[in-house]
Amino acid sequence: MKRWTYLAAAFLTALWMAGCGAREEAPEKKTERTEEEMPSETMEIPNPMEEVDGPEDLAAVGVSMEVPEEGENPSFYLINGVVGQISFTVGDVEYTFRGSAAAEDFSGIFEEFLPDEILIKDLGTEGDLRIRTTVSQGMLADWKVNQASYTLYGAAPAEEEQMQALCEELIKKQCSGEFHSNEK
Repeated sequence: MKRWTYLAAAFLTALWMAGCGAREEAPEKKTERTEEEMPSETMEIPNPMEEVDGPEDLAAVGVSMEVPEEGENPSFYLINGVVGQISFTVGDVEYTFRGSAAAEDFSGIFEEFLPDEILIKDLGTEGDLRIRTTVSQGMLADWKVNQASYTLYGAAPAEEEQMQALCEELIKKQCSGEFHSNEK
């Protein structure tokens, strides 16, 4: 009986090895298109950011925004027709100031934040001014004035005092009506 088992095992092993060796891989199919077969038009994704001339154009989305006094090299944008943005620098730090009367989360910052935050009351805002620091040491401030929400973000490490002073300047101008009107 042992002999019979050995013969059966040897036969199955030989059969298996013959089957493995006989197997051929299917050749890879290549799909190359000639220039004539390629689509003539390339599909472009529209840019959601539209550069505009100045802060008066941002009023179209229901926000009041200006460049702070120390701000240099400003650029103005409308994003998807619902968010206003001003990019500027103060010293060596680049800032992005955004506002919207319609969007919920529009800061564009998708980083983790450190657990500590600064809350400043009684600035004329609807609620507190909140300043948070990202793990990469950027700072994000957010507040609400006249039912519109605003954020100010500095990607480079900045002094808390400088961020707070910029926010307070922007809020003071918003609350006193020094910015361009929301009405067209």
